[in-house]
Amino acid sequence: QMLDDTAARLVASVDGSAQSATLIATVADLYIRLEDPLGAESLLDKALAVGIGAKDAVALAQLQLRAATVKASLGKLEAARTLLPVAARVFDAAPQRFRTERLQIVAARALLARHDGDRDGAIALLLGNEAAANASYADDHRELLTYYNNLLVYLAEANRTDAMPAVLGRAEAAIARTGEAQGVEALGILQIKGVYLSKRDDVAGAEAVFRQVVELRRQKFGPSAGLAVDLLQLGRAQLTLGQTRAAIASLAEAQALATAHLGAAAVPTLVAGMSLAEARAENGEPAAAVQLLAQVEPAVAATGRAGPYWGIYLRTRAVTRLWTGDKRGAGADVDAAAAIFKTIGPAGAPYLKSLDKLRVRLAP
Repeated sequence: QMLDDTAARLVASVDGSAQSATLIATVADLYIRLEDPLGAESLLDKALAVGIGAKDAVALAQLQLRAATVKASLGKLEAARTLLPVAARVFDAAPQRFRTERLQIVAARALLARHDGDRDGAIALLLGNEAAANASYADDHRELLTYYNNLLVYLAEANRTDAMPAVLGRAEAAIARTGEAQGVEALGILQIKGVYLSKRDDVAGAEAVFRQVVELRRQKFGPSAGLAVDLLQLGRAQLTLGQTRAAIASLAEAQALATAHLGAAAVPTLVAGMSLAEARAENGEPAAAVQLLAQVEPAVAATGRAGPYWGIYLRTRAVTRLWTGDKRGAGADVDAAAAIFKTIGPAGAPYLKSLDKLRVRLAP
């Protein structure tokens, strides 16, 4: 609340100068450091609406770039796509002067590619600029670790487990070199290490890593968007291990935190809701699962009925229908989900594997 009050006073008291834009950017960055992207978005929207930075093209572009990046992270893709090219034109005019800003544009474009389902494109963008990131962020350890964190997330989502150990090694070397082991970025990289273990079928090892990350982040940062994602990963691991009651507790908290800090339509919020529905069904509470799925269905459908999140929805509904005794409906959902996951390449492999397990349960 104190930061919100400060941000409100700041917007009301500054002008269109570059100095004012720098103040806004600093507070927006603080929101992001505190894992409050909604707060950053609100501040940047208000600042741009009243013309802060308008007297200086570079200062304005820096605010627009931050706004585009935050909106992309929140799934507000059209707004991000509108802002990003406007900012990029300013920075592309002087590539050497704006090396850092142009790397931030690369990261934003990679995020948009990820949202479009082009994870290989997102990975290529970040790998292609990794050397430039190490050079430009030599004195900005947090930005470098954020860069590696994003790259590892995309590799994990694309199921590129073969490439993950080398990148994890470079990221961990950067953590050791910079002394940022307790920072939010390092916690993100530790979480991805848990994801890697999970993909290697070491779910117990992954659960231990996720639990460690949850404890560290909760102690250091309190309730946050990052903690929501940590709890989502922990809950998924607990569900895989058959710890349904523990999974319900983790996933319910994940959904509540994601809603508060990312918004009801953000992807982590939707995935947490669907995972919670699955956990409720597996705990013998299909009615509660049906209700949870009904709550998220419109927002999931809005992401596209041919996309991976609709596939996750169908898979979750299949589990729920299995528990209600509707094996025919469950089988249809499994088939429809499989058709979606087969279209997304290696990223769909883990989901197809989970559907094979569901088919066994559906057998007469």
